[in-house]
Amino acid sequence: MQKHKYLVVWEDLWHNKESYLTNKIGDTIKQIEKDFEVIWENEPDDQINYKKYNSADPYDVGTFGKGFYDLNFNDQEGEFAGRIIIFDLQAD
Repeated sequence: MQKHKYLVVWEDLWHNKESYLTNKIGDTIKQIEKDFEVIWENEPDDQINYKKYNSADPYDVGTFGKGFYDLNFNDQEGEFAGRIIIFDLQAD
């Protein structure tokens, strides 16, 4: 079984980017939320499934099969603050 690595990129409102190489997407998302003091745009109505993102099959299911989508985040006042983009990298 091949182990996956993921590139998780935080892009803020001004298009500045911070990148993280990880195999635990959920933990990385939690760290970004803490470091940048942001909240997922769908909270409190819905929660990010951190366990799913940390699992061996972290993909969101969409109409085009496996894939990731941008996750948008707001600041503490509810204004758009940035987004997380996730890329799947194959590990050797």
